[in-house]
Amino acid sequence: VEDVFEVVSPDAVRNLRKKRPKNLEVFLRKMVSTMEEVCAAADEGTLPLPKELVVAAHNCIRLLMRIAPFLMEDISDATISSILWSRTGLQEGQAELPSEASSASASKAGV
Repeated sequence: VEDVFEVVSPDAVRNLRKKRPKNLEVFLRKMVSTMEEVCAAADEGTLPLPKELVVAAHNCIRLLMRIAPFLMEDISDATISSILWSRTGLQEGQAELPSEASSASASKAGV
């Protein structure tokens, strides 16, 4: 298995955060869902955990360790705040690129 620190570059994470925030949200939610499955299996007493769940948990943790520092580079980033701390995540319009948002505003204003 290739090390996630070699495969996932800082620029890739930054580009995902800036250009594809909705994809980032889906990616993070999938990791949370996977970890919920692992925890549920442990809570049900499924011990030892099946190998596939252990591998999935390790992969989620490795990915989170890799991407978290780059998500937190700008603590005032409203998109990241919505993804991480809002129950509903990104709302419609929040996932737009800055250039798309200004174009949409201009067209709504009739400019």
